[in-house]
Amino acid sequence: MTRMIAFFRSDLFLSLAGGFALGIAGIALVRPASAETKGYESKAVIIESPSMVATN
Repeated sequence: MTRMIAFFRSDLFLSLAGGFALGIAGIALVRPASAETKGYESKAVIIESPSMVATN
């Protein structure tokens, strides 16, 4: 039991727990782009050169 308490108070455990907490906070703050449920209209700008127009 004393070894387990010593491990929980060790720098290794505190470092791992701190890294895990920072990782969870980072995931909560930064959402992936696909997490948005709103629909957006996408637009594209196409620039054709004269050689592309002649072949089409």
